[in-house]
Amino acid sequence: MGSLIRSFLGPELYRVYKTDTTAGFQYVPNAMESWGDRIISFVRLFYKTTVWTSPLVGAYLLWRGYLSVDGAASLVRFAGWLGALAAGAAVLRAFGRMANPQYRVFMEVLGGDTTDPERRRQLAGYDFDMAAWPIDFAAQRVLEIPAGGETLTSSLSDEGLLGLPTRLLTYCVVHTIGRRLMYPGSIGFMRSLLAPALLEGRTRLVEELGGKRHALLARDGNRIDTMFVDRRRDGNSPNGKTLVICCEGNAGFYEIGATSAPLEAGYSVLGWNHPGFAGSSGVPLPESEQSAIAAVMEFAESQLGFRQQDTILYAWSIGGYTASWAAMTHPGVGGVVLDATFDDVLPLAVARMPPSWNSLVQLTCRRHLDLNNSRLLRHYPGPVLLIRRSQDEVITVTEGEVGTNRANDLLLQLMEHRFPSLLDTSSRRLLERWARGDAVIQAEVLSEAGVDDELCQSLLASYVSEHSASYPLGIGADMDSGTLSQLVIYLASRLMIEMEGTHCSPMSGSFFRLPWNLPQGTNGFVYLNKPGDGQTDN
Repeated sequence: MGSLIRSFLGPELYRVYKTDTTAGFQYVPNAMESWGDRIISFVRLFYKTTVWTSPLVGAYLLWRGYLSVDGAASLVRFAGWLGALAAGAAVLRAFGRMANPQYRVFMEVLGGDTTDPERRRQLAGYDFDMAAWPIDFAAQRVLEIPAGGETLTSSLSDEGLLGLPTRLLTYCVVHTIGRRLMYPGSIGFMRSLLAPALLEGRTRLVEELGGKRHALLARDGNRIDTMFVDRRRDGNSPNGKTLVICCEGNAGFYEIGATSAPLEAGYSVLGWNHPGFAGSSGVPLPESEQSAIAAVMEFAESQLGFRQQDTILYAWSIGGYTASWAAMTHPGVGGVVLDATFDDVLPLAVARMPPSWNSLVQLTCRRHLDLNNSRLLRHYPGPVLLIRRSQDEVITVTEGEVGTNRANDLLLQLMEHRFPSLLDTSSRRLLERWARGDAVIQAEVLSEAGVDDELCQSLLASYVSEHSASYPLGIGADMDSGTLSQLVIYLASRLMIEMEGTHCSPMSGSFFRLPWNLPQGTNGFVYLNKPGDGQTDN
């Protein structure tokens, strides 16, 4: 009976990974387990479809006369039969699992003492439903928000009772279609559609790259699915002592997402999935995103042993929000690389909705989905690199117009905060033209400004030696307009680079690079990059 109960409650098993002596293989359920799974999946799909279409279902039931005493009794009987069908399918599946020797061995490992290192090593040889994975690390640290940092996700003040109707409306919007439009990777259909690709990606990470999967418990109770590839002892990976933490896009997963470029470039990599994505529990909202990245950062430092200065935050698309939040709350990290991301999600959300919805979109975003990377990055004192995609169709307000790419606005606001004294009327106009121009226009501006790299390096090094490298810098207060223009374009070209491709074009390992840093004195510049990784001191 105990074996039947364990099989009844047990998780889905997907794969048995290869070992030094055995080949890996996909788990194949027998006929009883397979049919049980199909029936349970059908009942689950029926239930979710009914919930999502409940207004239409309710109208149909009213029209057919089911919203009466007799009709209600019929509905209860139907629900009872459906429940009995699901229960019977679960029992059938349990018997099928009991008859499968591979599943029985797996349950023996899972049911043992998972605090035992050998037992944990054996368990890591299986790919199964992450909800049953034992917690590897529980976050404990309470983050200290820097002075002036953002502690609220909403930029709206309390409106009292008069604002109650709009608060209820925006709450309903964000918890129905809002967060699903913002994070489509959390939709069940998307997860089911991508499940084979995600399993294939995990298999590659584990079997070919030696990746280790971990379950983290965030402070809000969500379980965060992570994958760590350690290159510190790999003699063929000179960048292995640097950890790159990857923050994925709104339909990205560490299995098939941003982790590929830094892995190809030879870095140690820690990938994680948003709450509600793949093996992570919860729903993707700013508060849960903050809690998730906080757990990942604490795990990297406390469990994996990486110092903050040896850690790089790399984000793609909407992952820029969690990377910016982590940079603000962990100011000692070595650098931030933001690829195909934005300054503020609101202009993009407004541009993709009907004009009549503008007020509702603005209220919903500001109250519940206030993803403002620019505001967070002001509190990070380290090096930042922005990567703009030349044909980005997602982060542009007007598709196909590079001048409306919101990475341009993020650059402009970053320059405004970090180098305010460099921006007079003339240099500001020149910066705007460079930031919003394509590669041809940027080359023209660079030529017009007559940028002398050696002069700009010398001026910055002298300023840092006499003052400090803390932002905002006061450099530029006593310079002529020509020198201001040179410095502004020089700095802009170090803070933002362009990659040929669309929003979802994969980045190659040869293109991936770490951010440029300010000079550390008159002896030259200090970079986070190691020699030969594709970035020079110019």
